[in-house]
Amino acid sequence: MFIEISLIVMSSGLFRPLLLLLFVPIEAFANFYGAPITESTWTISVTRAVCSLSHDVPNFGRAVFSQSAGEMLSFQLQPKRKSAPVTRASLTVSAPAWMHEVAPSQQYAVYQEKPSQPGRAERLVVHDQAAELMLNELNAGWFPTFIYTTASPSEMTYETRVAVSAVNFRAASEVFSGCRDNLLPISFAGLRNSHLFFDPSSTALDLRARSEVGMMAEYLALMPERTVLITPYSSWGGKSARNRFDQRVAALTSILSKKGIKAGQVRSVFKRSALSSDQQVINLKLVDPSALKLLHYRPKSLTINRREKQQLGLLAEYFKEKRNGSRIVVNGHTDSNGGRKSNKKISAQRAEVVRQFLISQGISPKHIRVKAWGERKPVSSNRSTRGQANNRRVEIKFIG
Repeated sequence: MFIEISLIVMSSGLFRPLLLLLFVPIEAFANFYGAPITESTWTISVTRAVCSLSHDVPNFGRAVFSQSAGEMLSFQLQPKRKSAPVTRASLTVSAPAWMHEVAPSQQYAVYQEKPSQPGRAERLVVHDQAAELMLNELNAGWFPTFIYTTASPSEMTYETRVAVSAVNFRAASEVFSGCRDNLLPISFAGLRNSHLFFDPSSTALDLRARSEVGMMAEYLALMPERTVLITPYSSWGGKSARNRFDQRVAALTSILSKKGIKAGQVRSVFKRSALSSDQQVINLKLVDPSALKLLHYRPKSLTINRREKQQLGLLAEYFKEKRNGSRIVVNGHTDSNGGRKSNKKISAQRAEVVRQFLISQGISPKHIRVKAWGERKPVSSNRSTRGQANNRRVEIKFIG
């Protein structure tokens, strides 16, 4: 005889949703796991990159709260042994035998996470606010209890209950809370594609840049297998640009060395496109604002492409960080093709497109002014196609 069971579950990203509909036999087997009062322990691991609080569940596996820098809290129930696929899962809050209160009624979103290695057991995961609620319930003395079922090839179902013990939790939780408060403000993934601003012709790092380099140094010290690749935002400018890049790299390397980072963890390449796809590498671009202030247009075009938007986004960030009291003048120019009146109109339109994008990046309109020069100020001869391409441009200047 069979019964029909409906189940509401959650799914997201890499997490596989549990089955929505399942036919199971009425006959089932149940297992219960939980740490005895005298054996309940919580173990803490503390760094500036990751905090974890783990609890051994005898004969089952581990229950782990963890939070990485720049990310939200999560809870994972990790079985030691691989079992049949989980077909249903829920999480409730139970009162221990010595408490005579009614446990709070709380619904948690439970996810099933695929194992990172073949042959490993799947984990049940609770994220973000639900994990915070679990933490609060444990601090209050309640026992969060997972209930899940698995089905065997013989169509028998097995119910498993795993209680997470609140015994000896509170003291460990206080240390865990302190660790969370001290986490670095950004994740390693958030640092993977970074940039530092330098004032024109300067090789000195300001306080903000030093703070960012300090965060990188902490990650590199905690994880010696990770490295940083330093490249220029633009490799245009010849020998003087190369010399300035080398001086900036030397200043960075000196700071990292004083923080204990080994020379082998830092390398530099004077090439804009030299990016690493290795997840263990920080791609660090050194940005001089002079490389951000010039855009060239295609004939008859009034749009900016993805790369130019990235360039203007960096310019806006630099302005807000270092030049917020200044004004921006956006100068539009054309080649000599077409009449002077129409060219002035086109140069105004191209400059206005740039102005509107900078406004979209958070710069106040009152800080930006547009000037349309048409064909009046060429930088190259209009007799060649290359010269015309040089003249179709928008130049951005900071005033004050």
